[in-house]
Amino acid sequence: DIGIAAVISMVCSDFKGTISLSFPTQVFLKIYENMLGEKHSTITDEIKDGAGEILNMIYGQAKTALNSK
Repeated sequence: DIGIAAVISMVCSDFKGTISLSFPTQVFLKIYENMLGEKHSTITDEIKDGAGEILNMIYGQAKTALNSK
């Protein structure tokens, strides 16, 4: 069951694509708690941006690794 998802579109001269990352609610809430030390029992508008930030961090690391190859 997907509780929250984040999506990034990528466009460059070599390709176009989309990366999505989704989490069950309880998994996302635990990751959010571990990252920011804030405990929540539901996904609220206040913490939805956290999913996008997690995807941005993963994308940034992947982009760096792919650009070096």
